[in-house]
Amino acid sequence: MGLLIARLYLNEISEEAFFREIMETSTDNTQLAQRLCEGYFYLAKRYQAQGDISSAVALYKLAMSGNVYDFVEHRYAMLELSRIAYELRHQPAI
Repeated sequence: MGLLIARLYLNEISEEAFFREIMETSTDNTQLAQRLCEGYFYLAKRYQAQGDISSAVALYKLAMSGNVYDFVEHRYAMLELSRIAYELRHQPAI
């Protein structure tokens, strides 16, 4: 999975190909949920780094939707959502 994420970050594969690979290589629903949790999280991090906060928020929520509680990506998705909400609440008024 790590190599697949690296290829996505390097733009060697599209998001569509990234998720297709996850779907096709997962052996059962548990593994699929785990891989999707990872995939959504790291894709959200990429969008967040690019300044696309709304897409990042949607993907962090998707990372949490599989209820893969023992994965660090699930916990950090919750943390990132909290950080984004805090930053939005504490932005200076324009």
